[in-house]
Amino acid sequence: MYFEKLLSLENDDWLWSFSLDDEIPLWLNIRVAVFWDLQKEEFSLSDPHLKEDKKALEIVRYILISLLKNPCRIKKNKIVIFGAGINNVRENGQYINKLYDLYIENDKRFQLIESSAKNKYLRPRKYNNVFYSDIFLILAKIFSYFTVLKAKDYKRIMLMVDYMVNKKLIKDDDKKLWRKRIMNICKKNIVLNILYRRFLMVKNIKALIIEDAHYGGNSVLIKLAKEHNIPVIEMQHGYIGQGHLAYNYNREQYELLKKYLPDAFLTFGGYWASRIRTPAKILNIGNAYLESKALVEISNEKDILLIISGGTMPELYVELSKLLSSIYKNKYKLLFRPHPSERPNLKERYSIISEYGFEIDISNLYETLPKVKLIISYELSTVLYEALLFTDKVFLINNESVSQYIYEKLPFKIVSSIQDIAIIDEKEMNKDFKINDIWEHDAILNFKKYFDKIVGQNI
Repeated sequence: MYFEKLLSLENDDWLWSFSLDDEIPLWLNIRVAVFWDLQKEEFSLSDPHLKEDKKALEIVRYILISLLKNPCRIKKNKIVIFGAGINNVRENGQYINKLYDLYIENDKRFQLIESSAKNKYLRPRKYNNVFYSDIFLILAKIFSYFTVLKAKDYKRIMLMVDYMVNKKLIKDDDKKLWRKRIMNICKKNIVLNILYRRFLMVKNIKALIIEDAHYGGNSVLIKLAKEHNIPVIEMQHGYIGQGHLAYNYNREQYELLKKYLPDAFLTFGGYWASRIRTPAKILNIGNAYLESKALVEISNEKDILLIISGGTMPELYVELSKLLSSIYKNKYKLLFRPHPSERPNLKERYSIISEYGFEIDISNLYETLPKVKLIISYELSTVLYEALLFTDKVFLINNESVSQYIYEKLPFKIVSSIQDIAIIDEKEMNKDFKINDIWEHDAILNFKKYFDKIVGQNI
């Protein structure tokens, strides 16, 4: 497995030894980006995260809301959630954060602080007690221009970049790019250290839930929280597995990493818990939003064939839509769902698929899934697992890239071609898998019990 080769490179104390005065390993801040670059080149993948041009009025609105709803205005003594705005879905004209809202809407102990979705706030919100974290990053970026690193810091960074070249983690031609990138991260972290330290002290935070806490980019906030004896928790927000770049660390480094990774990781179910490598304590909670949707009666009119994109193989999906159209255009309604981060450039990537009879679906996924008969992807995605609650016709098309993630049997059908899909009529879900293992029941109750235990019922 290619990822295992990458992971073995981390079994290197010297690689982890490069740090500045905050003692946070520089490698932790960049490992996902470095590994992703290597994987993109190895498997000829595209970047799913596309930039979106903003109009002047949109930028002004973004800055204004960032100021008016900044985290300094929250009340003291809260369990604070640093969540992501991209988790918002639209229902009846309002946005709901599908990862957090159902857990906290009637619990005054919690305060949600969201990041924007590509510098845009998804409003109006149904649960409107929301503040926004972007102001921290805006200030960090501004003040980083006036932050000067020490001479020893520059030297340390240059030594690390040279070492990464020697280990073949980056190319020699990219040394200048990575030096600048790491220097910018270090300057930003110096500013964030000041901002977060004051925020944690003034607001007397009782516990922190941090999205993407395993990715390394939140290491400053996590380190400060632990220094103040504040429990740090991350909740599963999407697909994780033994080949996921962010949720698998070399076990030889666990003792070091405990200082900079969350104390606990709350998963959707036992299936996921056994498929990651982290020093965090793992607890199976469930998925409250999906659970609420699965309780709704499933439509008897299941007439949709849905293609799911993970954003890294646009050319293959265009080809797939053409082939599937030739087989199914008179049998199913054909929908294509892009990765959320692909939406800024949908026309450039996928305009041609309309000629094959496919419609682009960017509506609430959970209103679409109950009507889906067939769901197909080239990439491992949480959506494939979610779809198992609504249909047993779930297919993953094997390919060179996805094969590195298939460590063991999966709960849906792996096929080598669309011809295989066309001839399979049997029930596709493997009988060895139980839905309860993938999706723990009573998610809200499990969530409440956990936080009652670590902070108490009244704070």
